[in-house]
Amino acid sequence: MKKTYVHPYSLSVTEVLRAGASCVVIDETGNPGQSTGSKYLLSERKSWAAVIISPAQFADAAVQLPLAIEELARICGGNEFHMTDIYRGHKSFKGVPAEQRLGAIAFLAHIFSQYRYPIIFQTLDSVGANSFSSPHVQQKLGSLDLRKYDELALWMLLLRIKDFVKENGYASPLYAVIDEGEKWKDSRSIDLTETVNEPAAFAGQKLYSRNSQGFPLIQLADFAAFAINRQQWLMTLPITKLTDFDHEFLRILSAAPLNTVNIPQVTINLNTWRPEEYELIREVDDEQKGIAPRH
Repeated sequence: MKKTYVHPYSLSVTEVLRAGASCVVIDETGNPGQSTGSKYLLSERKSWAAVIISPAQFADAAVQLPLAIEELARICGGNEFHMTDIYRGHKSFKGVPAEQRLGAIAFLAHIFSQYRYPIIFQTLDSVGANSFSSPHVQQKLGSLDLRKYDELALWMLLLRIKDFVKENGYASPLYAVIDEGEKWKDSRSIDLTETVNEPAAFAGQKLYSRNSQGFPLIQLADFAAFAINRQQWLMTLPITKLTDFDHEFLRILSAAPLNTVNIPQVTINLNTWRPEEYELIREVDDEQKGIAPRH
C-alpha cells in the first residue's frame, strides 16, 4: 500500500503562538523566462529563502504585521506585501506611485534590520544539481523527489534549517511553514519522517503549507526571497540598464542589510561595478562548493 505523506491541515498563527515555539517561514523565488546573460542566473534556477523567527519575535510579528497590512491597504490598496507586485506596480499596486511602493519596501527592510531575522538562502539549477546528485543517493525521500533540482534545493534547505536552529539555541521543535505552490496547496501538512534526519526538530515532524493571507508571516519570506534574488539580478546588469527605482531599492537594502547566514555579502560601488565581477564572485563560490566550472 502506497504511503501518503500529505494530509489536509490548516496551521494557524494562533497554534504557533500557543505553543510558544520558534517558526521558520519559507518561500521560493526565481527568474522564469528571464535572463541577463549570466551563466549563474539561468532562467530555470530555483531558490528558496527561509526566515527564522524566535518565539518572542513571532509574537511581535503576529500582532504588528496584520496592522501593517491594514495600513498598506489604506495607503496603497494592496492587501498583502507581495514584493513582485509592489516592485513592478502590478495587480493591486497598479497605478500606485513609485514613492509609495518604495515606502512599503523600506518598511519591510526596517523590520528585518530591527529584528535581524536569520535568513538561509538555497539556490540550485540543473548545473549545480548535477554536482550534488549521485546514483548512490536515494532518489525520493518522503514527499520530495531529489531528481528534481527545485525539490533537491528544498531538501538541502530543510537540512540547513535543522542544523542552524540546533546550533544557535532556538526553541525546538520549530514550526516550518512554506508558501503554497504547485506541489502543495494551502492548508496541508507534509510528513518529514522519511525526508530528513532528526525530523523531531520540526513541530509535528511536519512541514506545513499555507498561503500568505491565511498565514501572514509568510510575507516575510516573500520579501527575503525577492530581495536577495533581485539584488543578484541587478548585479549582473550594466549600470546604464538600472532604473531609478532599481537604484532606490538598492539604496534601501544597503542601509538595512539582510542577515543572511549562508551566502557571502559584498559591498560594491555601483559607479565602478562591472557585471563581470559578479561572475568572478560566483565562480569562486562554485569552486568552494565543488561545483564544476560553467561554460
